[in-house]
Amino acid sequence: IESLLSELEALEPSELGERVALAFTKHFGVAARGIDWRPDRHTPLPLLQGIAACVGGRVLSVVFRALCMDYRHLSGGLPDLLLIRARRPSSPEEGDQGHGAKWEVAPANEWLGSSLAAVVDPFSPDSARSSRRGKARAEKGLENDESSEDDDNDACCDSPLESSSLSGVGWRYEARFVEVKGLNDRLSERQRAWIAMLRSAGADCRVCCVTEDKAL
Repeated sequence: IESLLSELEALEPSELGERVALAFTKHFGVAARGIDWRPDRHTPLPLLQGIAACVGGRVLSVVFRALCMDYRHLSGGLPDLLLIRARRPSSPEEGDQGHGAKWEVAPANEWLGSSLAAVVDPFSPDSARSSRRGKARAEKGLENDESSEDDDNDACCDSPLESSSLSGVGWRYEARFVEVKGLNDRLSERQRAWIAMLRSAGADCRVCCVTEDKAL
């Protein structure tokens, strides 16, 4: 296990995506704890690849090691939210290493695939077709010209083994873990343990405290 975790820790984002695709394809449909293979129940492969690329091998290895050591206790307590994004140089000539490089968030359809982006990214052009905002735009004649694409974009990954492409040269893949707490709510010991482990691996892990707006 330690050998595999050490190997995982050294992988680049694109290599992590490839490793996820190989494992997903090999074990698809095999009974495993915590996985429901029924349609619309399991996490799509492109999203798993994107998560792996954004979270990174170092953080993933810490998570997997903890679950291997004490799954019963640590299968709960992970932060509520996982936010992921990919950023790219705003122009090709900027390059990845330039100190003055300007970065922009890459549209989800360019690295997760258009069919998945239509479901998970509210700003994706493909998602407008199934949203109220998209209907309003269509009524005003503002619908994107690309709305005439094949109907297969309306479904989230027609094939369960459909893979994504993480081949953006010089792109940055980023993740943030967020634990949400309401009024008079405190972190449990398991939540504190996970936050400490994630931060020790260099993860961006934060606690979001929800407060009452008296103006409302």
